Amino acid sequence: MKKLLTNYFEEYNVTNLQKDSYEDFLNNRIYDIIREENKIEVNFTKTEKYTVIFRDPIIEKPLIIEEDRTIRTFYPAEARVRDLTYDAPICINIEEIFSKLVDGEYVVSDHNINNKVIITRIPIMLQTTRCNLYGLTRDQINHAGEDIWDYGGYFIIKGKERVLVSQERINY
Repeated sequence: MKKLLTNYFEEYNVTNLQKDSYEDFLNNRIYDIIREENKIEVNFTKTEKYTVIFRDPIIEKPLIIEEDRTIRTFYPAEARVRDLTYDAPICINIEEIFSKLVDGEYVVSDHNINNKVIITRIPIMLQTTRCNLYGLTRDQINHAGEDIWDYGGYFIIKGKERVLVSQERINY
């Protein structure tokens, strides 16, 4: 048993469960949520209808907007020092359709597409694919102000390190 556990932890570290679950959420679940409920229809009057369709969610890497309105990437060490949340925008394409009832059928009177609209920001777990540290060499990680032996698997919220504690419980 000891050899089995040793071999497992040589290949995987203790944070892989957290990181894999988070990656699944980012890469699959967000897209599924958008696909399941992607359309909203509002009837203004008996003859006018407004439809909004949400498409193609995009999760960026962490960015910061400085006071001079410049946008740049930043690393977790800077988030800790400046009491920032290490998060990234979720953008989505929004299609707007204005329709009017003509001869018993709705006809499109106006159609707009808004690309890459930021709808929210999401905290980014360190050392996952959306993290700015992902894929860097040890020297680059060290230069970014991080510990080269830090495996990640946690978040930085308002400059503080936070972790999700997973637990198993019975569904009622």
